[in-house]
Amino acid sequence: MGYVLRLSELKPLIEDLTALGLNVVVGAADGEVAFCVYLPKVEEDLQKLWREFLLNYANALKAKHDLPISVEDKVEWIELQVRTA
Repeated sequence: MGYVLRLSELKPLIEDLTALGLNVVVGAADGEVAFCVYLPKVEEDLQKLWREFLLNYANALKAKHDLPISVEDKVEWIELQVRTA
């Protein structure tokens, strides 16, 4: 059996994601949990800055938390996928 993730292991990550006060949507599928942090609806120039900031923040969380996390840049959100199995 591979890596099994307990819900308590996600709590610090969830706290860090919600610290920004942005909309975070959580979804789960077989073997992963995905956290989508939506970019604020602002002017294009500001949205580019937010995207860069959120990508850096997501990568910092990846480095901070000892979890199997991957980061993806989507059109309207930044997605952190955590392998659970």
